[in-house]
Amino acid sequence: MGTTKYTKGYLAVVLYCNGVRKSKFIHRLVAETFIPNINNYPIINHKDEFNVFDNSVENLEWCDYSYNNSYGTKVKRIKDKQSKKVYQYSKDYKLIKIWDSVNECGRNGYQASKVSLCCNTKRKYHKNSIWSFEPYGKDKK
Repeated sequence: MGTTKYTKGYLAVVLYCNGVRKSKFIHRLVAETFIPNINNYPIINHKDEFNVFDNSVENLEWCDYSYNNSYGTKVKRIKDKQSKKVYQYSKDYKLIKIWDSVNECGRNGYQASKVSLCCNTKRKYHKNSIWSFEPYGKDKK
């Protein structure tokens, strides 16, 4: 028997019997043992979303997938992580605007797919502008 930490930080107990390895998440063991699941929910949520090491009964709750996926600041954190700033330049490399994301460009009259192609160096221009995920020259911080 031992413990291990999985990719998102969840702790698990690792059990061995006759050469067979089985793992169980500690938060699942605690919830199944001490927290009634009267609605038959499939997921255990950590109320303190930033501390998955806190596997106390007070920090755990049974829930469904939808609740778990939208809990707390998770949606905003995922959105922020996936958003990259986009730098729009004229053809002579003068900064026109810094956009929050490719999607924001798409909502403002540019084709998001073409902006993305430019940012990934698969296309040179879109609507007479140069697009980049990285600032050029003096615009670098």
